[in-house]
Amino acid sequence: MIKLVIFDLGGVIIDYSEVYYCEYISEKFKVNFKKVIDTFKPLSKSLEKGEIELNDMYKGMKKGLGIRGDVSWNKVFYEKSKLDLNMVNLVNTLSKNYKIAILSNISISRYLLARKLYLYKLHYERAFLSGYLGMVKPEQNIYKHVISQFNVKPEESVFIDNLKENTYAAEELGIKSITFINYESLLPQLKKYGIKI
Repeated sequence: MIKLVIFDLGGVIIDYSEVYYCEYISEKFKVNFKKVIDTFKPLSKSLEKGEIELNDMYKGMKKGLGIRGDVSWNKVFYEKSKLDLNMVNLVNTLSKNYKIAILSNISISRYLLARKLYLYKLHYERAFLSGYLGMVKPEQNIYKHVISQFNVKPEESVFIDNLKENTYAAEELGIKSITFINYESLLPQLKKYGIKI
């Protein structure tokens, strides 16, 4: 029997991709898009793991790309992100019968912005942030940590993420997992695991 449903944020509850940020930097500073991606990826990983702060990422972007000026991630997130209201309604409905957790590869500062803009509308018990924990998906320790905090067995949990590598890692631990495509395709997959909607 399922007791815990774990949701990713970006690409599941919040419609946002880091590609938007890289496109913005590429267009604004007339820098090759691939070079922006190559500079951004390692900085983003360090940020997600809590090894650097957002300002360190900005400095790294400027230095790596040889640019000056505003490289604010927050500005792009404000302009490009949006909340999937179907997913909000689903999470809030499920919260009546199941424990709900958020598990995201996100820095603390980015999470606080997402919470300010959107997450106050969600009913969830806990958010597990890679930037706080010092672990990132798809590392198996992060999934073990989440289920241990709720004192549930892996098979009593369902994990929903938009990246196959993340759902595959959870499945290896025995956590039922769904690779998110959209709200419509998610519903029958939840029902397959016996989740009442």
